[in-house]
Amino acid sequence: MDELAVHRYAPGPRARLGSGPPRSWSVLGEPSTAAERMHRARVSGAAPAVAVVLGEHYGRHADRALLQGLALRRTHGWPLVLVHRGAGGGSLLRAVALEEPGPPLATVELTCAGAEATVAEVARAALGDTRWPDPPGSRRDVLAGADGRTAFARWRPSALPAARPPTGPC
Repeated sequence: MDELAVHRYAPGPRARLGSGPPRSWSVLGEPSTAAERMHRARVSGAAPAVAVVLGEHYGRHADRALLQGLALRRTHGWPLVLVHRGAGGGSLLRAVALEEPGPPLATVELTCAGAEATVAEVARAALGDTRWPDPPGSRRDVLAGADGRTAFARWRPSALPAARPPTGPC
């Protein structure tokens, strides 16, 4: 058991992301305001990318959308961004980033009402901003607020609890 790793999800300081290149989005997942904004942000002739948009709850529909998006990434070499309001799904992308290096993967969690207003800009930046602290091609986690400011989220190693689970997400 000494080799078991526990990682804690820790948001970093809030800042505005740079911009990424325009994208021709293929949007999969749930109909929502965020999905509509991703559709409207599509630029014809721009580099293609996949956006999987989920809501607050993870279900079979989420599995299907993520697997379809990952298939497009694998077969066409398109970058993929997961946008959600709490449904999650980033753990699957984390595994893919480790097992199948390739086009960028990103997760954008919309943390509050109104965060959809800048979702396309945040998604573009999550895939293309070169000022990130992690290397391009690894999976990136971003928490996006209504003010357009974002926080990088990182997984940091953490000690195993001695007796009972720690409070908060792990």
